[in-house]
Amino acid sequence: MKSISRIREWFSDFYVAWYIGRYGRIYIEGRREEAFVKYLALLEKYPTNTDLLRTLAAVYLRERRYDKSKMMCNRVLALEPNETMASGCLKRICEEEGETGEIAPVKSGTARYLRAHK
Repeated sequence: MKSISRIREWFSDFYVAWYIGRYGRIYIEGRREEAFVKYLALLEKYPTNTDLLRTLAAVYLRERRYDKSKMMCNRVLALEPNETMASGCLKRICEEEGETGEIAPVKSGTARYLRAHK
């Protein structure tokens, strides 16, 4: 039974990853609100998928919707406390909003990625 469970989990992750890419394309084409609607519908089905939560955190950050980005980052960190992208995203939001505070250390590659995709 464990192997069937693993197969279902793998298929679910693959399914979500495929749609993340597809909706990312819609976003890049400029159909941003349509992409958000689709991302959020997918999130309702898969509320603990950290890839989807990270994607939404990054997209909200790019849109300067900091409150929603923070919410997604905190959900990721609740599921994966050592996750560096979410920590970097929160750090970036604090910098943008002029806040100070303790944030988990971020790998330099993550910080570089976030600066490049402002």
